[in-house]
Amino acid sequence: MNRLILLLIGLVSSLAVIQAQDFVVTIHRDTLNCQLGRLKNDVYPIKFLLDDEVFEGTIHKDTIMFFRRNVFRDMYSNRLRSCIRMWI
Repeated sequence: MNRLILLLIGLVSSLAVIQAQDFVVTIHRDTLNCQLGRLKNDVYPIKFLLDDEVFEGTIHKDTIMFFRRNVFRDMYSNRLRSCIRMWI
């Protein structure tokens, strides 16, 4: 029983991490609400939403000026975007 509860807690917490979205500012001051992967060979894999369609790609580390992890709840949430743009 205890193992089942621990397994469920681990599953729910891992789903929360997968759903969290990151905020990226490029050197051209463009902003992205995206899922930023781990850096590998100077390139980050990203997943983002554009016109209700999910796109995947890569972005070079030198084109990112600033990023913050887990800013948005999910890919469809942009509630903090207008506040963060004022700071840039």
